[in-house]
Amino acid sequence: MKQEIEFPVIAKRLLAAAGAGLFGLAALTACDAAASDGSGGSTDSGGDTAEKAAETCEVAPAEEGAGTDFEAPLATCQAASIPGWDVAVTAVELDATETVLDANTFNEDVADGTQYLMYTLTAINTGDAAADPFLDLTTSVDIGDLRYDETCGVLPNDMVDVGEIAPGDSFTANDCDFIDSEGAESAVLAVSSLMDMESTEVYFKLG
Repeated sequence: MKQEIEFPVIAKRLLAAAGAGLFGLAALTACDAAASDGSGGSTDSGGDTAEKAAETCEVAPAEEGAGTDFEAPLATCQAASIPGWDVAVTAVELDATETVLDANTFNEDVADGTQYLMYTLTAINTGDAAADPFLDLTTSVDIGDLRYDETCGVLPNDMVDVGEIAPGDSFTANDCDFIDSEGAESAVLAVSSLMDMESTEVYFKLG
């Protein structure tokens, strides 16, 4: 059974939507060469993390029910299905504090005992209409019985810049959460869709 989660007061997705990336898939193959020339529908916008993942990470199609067990989160490059999307984690930077600070001068440094955890997501739109993953996908990091979903600031290859993705098309971008350093090696990423009335979550091992 999943442990009880304490949710922060601020939900970063709703906050961003009021004020307002993932890795390109073609048939759920992250390193498909067609994605790089635009013919595969990818909106891969660059960034060292995404480029490295594209060279090394191949994602197989999601299996039914994959990733729905919190006690058995999926490993990097394994895909899971949620309403509207097939998604995978294709790269992880467990302590991305330096990367985040270098990305934008306005990003804030972290206090001792905390850090930025950045991950690259890969997804394809499996729905019937165009969707903006930044507004539709929700992400949070679980460590023990705590849940973190406080954003890190401006990121390289940021998911906020992806925009709408047409059905059958894919994208790659980074997302990030501000976490306590203790227990970071056991971090699990939860991903769901705001369009899902049943609030289905899938889980990926980050640490």
